[in-house]
Amino acid sequence: MTKTDQWQVLSSLENNNSPKHIKGYVSLLKDKSYDAFCFELSMAHRTREKHFLYFRPNISVITSVGTAHFGPQENNIRSTANNKSKIIPYTRPDGMLLTNADDPHSALLKTNTFKGSWITVGMRNLATYQATNVVFQEDGMSFCVMYKGKEETFHTSMMGEHNVIHALFAVAIAEQLDFCAEDVKKGLGNAEKPPRRLELSRLDGQSTLLDDSFNANPDSVKIALDILMKVEINKKKYAILGDILELGSYTKQGHRDIGKYIASKHLDGIYLQGDYSFYIGREAMKNGFPSENIHYFKTKKGLMESLSATFDSNSVYLVKGSCASKMRIISEHLKELKRS
Repeated sequence: MTKTDQWQVLSSLENNNSPKHIKGYVSLLKDKSYDAFCFELSMAHRTREKHFLYFRPNISVITSVGTAHFGPQENNIRSTANNKSKIIPYTRPDGMLLTNADDPHSALLKTNTFKGSWITVGMRNLATYQATNVVFQEDGMSFCVMYKGKEETFHTSMMGEHNVIHALFAVAIAEQLDFCAEDVKKGLGNAEKPPRRLELSRLDGQSTLLDDSFNANPDSVKIALDILMKVEINKKKYAILGDILELGSYTKQGHRDIGKYIASKHLDGIYLQGDYSFYIGREAMKNGFPSENIHYFKTKKGLMESLSATFDSNSVYLVKGSCASKMRIISEHLKELKRS
């Protein structure tokens, strides 16, 4: 029989994902009113296996293997994959493991010994749950996927193809737990958008802020740039980027990779602030981005003064950087500006 009731779920908050946090959450499970719990786990540090002193997951999801927290993960993709693979042997053998078929680095995960159900999701590569008819919309993303033998259309309010992948993980788990499609659609529709993560807001002069200032890594900056180019396509586009931290010895190269990527985009200008963002501009210029459209600032004060003087109408401004770079200050500054 298909489930149509709503579950009471205990979930981790924000990025509270260390073993200490997980221990605290597990202690709350003495409350028998919960039907399930959903935890984000940090697998970036040497303490990663301590999570499993407190619980063993029935369902494990590895969303991707990328550049986030490269510093603690020894600065290469293979060690990152090895670290993330630590969750697999702790997943119950009658449980489920879900991975991203579109992520080439997920092929490095050590899945060969897993005894349970291995489920993949994707858009481009063959997957257990394959999205089709993916459409970028101003209020999120829509996509189709087979669900209980029938093609269904789902919508997520989160922008970007990476969020289609995240929604596919939710869809796959929901079907395996026998929820009806309508409840899944309702659940995706009711999902709260996290603040300062690809958050759109209106500015003066018919301009728009794309605030992605919560955190950053080289992969997520490239995703944000892709989305910037798709938002309100007839407007001018500006990227305002701060330093990306926690990259270890990959720091300079990570910023250079972003600069090279920017050179492939038709941006009207980039504003850079911080010690390492300098490498973004230099690499962008090296790869053909016009030098007159690159603006570099040592301080936020200088950046804000420049934005105040050049604030443009009918434009979209992307703001992004690591949390510790405090680029949220720039987002708030843009909200206060008035077009003269």
